[in-house]
Amino acid sequence: MPKYIENVREKLIAAARDQALHVGYAGVTIRSVAKACDLGVGTVYNYFKSKEELIHMFMYEDWSKSVEVIQACSEQTDSPEELLRCIYRELYRFMEEHQCLLTDKNAAKVFAQAYAEGHLYMRNQLAGFIKGVCDRKAKEPSEFLPYFLADSLLIWTASGKSFEEIYGVFKAHF
Repeated sequence: MPKYIENVREKLIAAARDQALHVGYAGVTIRSVAKACDLGVGTVYNYFKSKEELIHMFMYEDWSKSVEVIQACSEQTDSPEELLRCIYRELYRFMEEHQCLLTDKNAAKVFAQAYAEGHLYMRNQLAGFIKGVCDRKAKEPSEFLPYFLADSLLIWTASGKSFEEIYGVFKAHF
């Protein structure tokens, strides 16, 4: 009789997350994830077609949690500095948590297209949160400004700039 396991998908994602964040991209295999969940390799393939899909899924879930925090911030403040600081904090936390994947050369080769698409996806989401405060508080509101600020936050946070350095440039717009 086949065994029934609850939350298989969630357990697989959690195991992949744990392995990737502790041993890096190369350390994650379908076999190692299956073993960590006490499942057969075929069972993993019933849920995910590759380790890349598993990694993509947990990064997407983690980003979704960051978006929830940013959403709450955007609803609680009308201050451009507070909102942008909140976004910076979440970006920094996300990038720090996933640094082993974001800086891994082998992962970068595999995920080059996904990273480019992910950057645009993140930029557009962030711009959506920033747009309201730009419409209300910017010296010269424009359709471009929220995208500029979002893209700048993504790039400068990833390059290790402090919020104070970044906001030093941004505050001229408010």
